[in-house]
Amino acid sequence: MRISTAVSTLTARITPSIPRKHHGAVRRDRFARNTRRIFIIGLVLGIEQAAYGVLVAPPDSVLRVVYFATAIVAAITAVGSHHLLRNPPDVLRPSHRIFEYAPVVVAMTVALIRTAILSTEIFRLPTVYIAIIYVVAVAFLIPPGASAVLYLLVSVGAIVTIPQFHPTITQSSYVADIVSNGALAWIIATIIYRSFLSDFVKTKTIEEKSRELEHLAIRDRLTNLFNRRKLDSEVEEVHAWSTRYEAEYSVIIVDIDHFKLVNDSRGHHTGDLVLQDIAGVLADNVREVDTCGRWGGEEFLIICPETDLDHARALAERLRSLVEARPAGNHPPVTASFGVAASREARDAEDLIRIADDRLYLAKELGRNRVESG
Repeated sequence: MRISTAVSTLTARITPSIPRKHHGAVRRDRFARNTRRIFIIGLVLGIEQAAYGVLVAPPDSVLRVVYFATAIVAAITAVGSHHLLRNPPDVLRPSHRIFEYAPVVVAMTVALIRTAILSTEIFRLPTVYIAIIYVVAVAFLIPPGASAVLYLLVSVGAIVTIPQFHPTITQSSYVADIVSNGALAWIIATIIYRSFLSDFVKTKTIEEKSRELEHLAIRDRLTNLFNRRKLDSEVEEVHAWSTRYEAEYSVIIVDIDHFKLVNDSRGHHTGDLVLQDIAGVLADNVREVDTCGRWGGEEFLIICPETDLDHARALAERLRSLVEARPAGNHPPVTASFGVAASREARDAEDLIRIADDRLYLAKELGRNRVESG
């Protein structure tokens, strides 16, 4: 428990802070990147080690066995990572974490074995050991706490095993070499991981800002419904689609009755609350395919794809009843008038809106709190 706490504290102090909501995304991104690198390294290493086993290692030697064993493990790893790249997991399980770290552990184990069986009187760290610890640092994204544990284990392993296999070493600086190279490799790994997290945070921040700006560009701030700009665009798109596929669509314009009296008698704050309340009634009771937005002031527009006049009128009548029956609470009771028009009655989208607007004013003239559809 203490080791786990220490590792978490180390990681928190060194790496940028990531909001909790992004933790899963960070792990998935890191896993995907590491898996791609595992595939490339496994493929290249498998071919290279097999070639060394055939062309370089002496026959019947331990080195040849190590080469071939490494080639087999690398090939299996490449196949496994290729499968994961083709079929990425929706949820990362402990087995995926094991797969992510296994190549690193195997590579460092190979480095230790190759170092131990090296035949020399004046010992120096072999190239393969140095290459592996730095390749791990550069190629894989490992949190600082986990990489500290890995480099500590491989360094201690090398310091302990080298004298066991080389008791006759007469001159060596291997302990200092192991410690300094392990520490430097860990620093490189930490810098690269920190850079990965910083880039991730920047990317997410940009994405969130873009979504926020997009939301502000198409939404009415008060009601959170679509704004006039978005409605204009949407009705043109629906009209073009309906014309192409010869499908009918309808629009409904809604106006809150006597809304000016609400503002004058109760104040604009109460008027805003009424607008939000009516917007909620409309948005919650239209179909998923319909588009509902604030047309301007106390007016709302509903665009109903693939809907004829009769069905649009039925929807408008239901909405009118819901507005009238809504609990008033601290707000004054209000009603709404509706104008409905269908695309078969109009030349284009602009003409359709004009017809619906004329019918809305007719509903107002005939006493309000009613639906007019021609």
